[in-house]
Amino acid sequence: MGKTQTIADKERQDAEFKAFMEKLASDSRKKETEMLEAIQAVVSDFYTKNGWKFSRFFGDRRSDYQNYSDWSLQRVADIITTIGKAISAAKFPSPEVPGSEKASPETNAEVKQNLPAFVEDINLTINRVVALLNGFLTQFASHSSVSQKAAFQDLPMSGGLHLFIAQSGSVYHEKKFFETQFIGSFQIVFEAYMSVEEARAISIQQILKTTQKEIEIVNAQILDIREVQGETLKQYIREPKMYKETKLDFDEMIAMMKVSRDELVKEYDKYKTVSEMVDDLLPVIDLAPLGISFATAPGHEAKVPLSEIFEDAWEARLAERMIREKIGA
Repeated sequence: MGKTQTIADKERQDAEFKAFMEKLASDSRKKETEMLEAIQAVVSDFYTKNGWKFSRFFGDRRSDYQNYSDWSLQRVADIITTIGKAISAAKFPSPEVPGSEKASPETNAEVKQNLPAFVEDINLTINRVVALLNGFLTQFASHSSVSQKAAFQDLPMSGGLHLFIAQSGSVYHEKKFFETQFIGSFQIVFEAYMSVEEARAISIQQILKTTQKEIEIVNAQILDIREVQGETLKQYIREPKMYKETKLDFDEMIAMMKVSRDELVKEYDKYKTVSEMVDDLLPVIDLAPLGISFATAPGHEAKVPLSEIFEDAWEARLAERMIREKIGA
């Protein structure tokens, strides 16, 4: 990430502000180190409990500094989208997948071997990550609601990849630099690990269950913001100008949350629709072209090829993956 242009310009013009930002950067590096250590502890515990072999694929630590006149979540979304596309195009090891240059040749080979599943699910994966990251950062869109907060998420993805993310955010009321403006300092540390054994153990259905929980988390965050909005606005009942400005802040924050939530739900619903159709129609699907032998009840012999049920090639491939998982083929 980095700094907004307004902050970068202010640093060049104001020595006192530059010193302030250097102190923020020093504090950020300390937080990043603490967050990375926390992730490493969780990773070790997670894979040890499951009895899976694992290795680090990529990871990075980033800090971002924004003043509220330049507030944007786009840089965060861009990071995830760029990395996701680079992985799906097998552009690793490379700086496009930060940290992948340090992964072992064996790990890179394992990721590429299991890449087809990840490529199929890239849009769902990106929307899951962006929704959770935005859900955290959006809480800072109104300086009235949050001054300091931290969060941790881990996301099992397809193809044996597992992403662990730690986030921290603080709001600084440095009015002497930006008059009525506030400065947000955000840290994100992310680490991705590869496990062939996890790839075999985690099914699409399990990923969908996890995604449903993630959607519930984002919905709960929206409700929490609504609650904070109500409590905050009570303080400004006798100050119409502050009431109006604060309400607009919160409304914008909720709108941003809903956009990322709706994009995730849209992608999730595509998977859910295919899954439900597979469950309902499995007895009549012709699996012979897939090299699968599946016994059906007398009078219900399979007759319909997947291509007639799913006209979209992507849906047909997804349906085949779900069928193979369902019947253990």
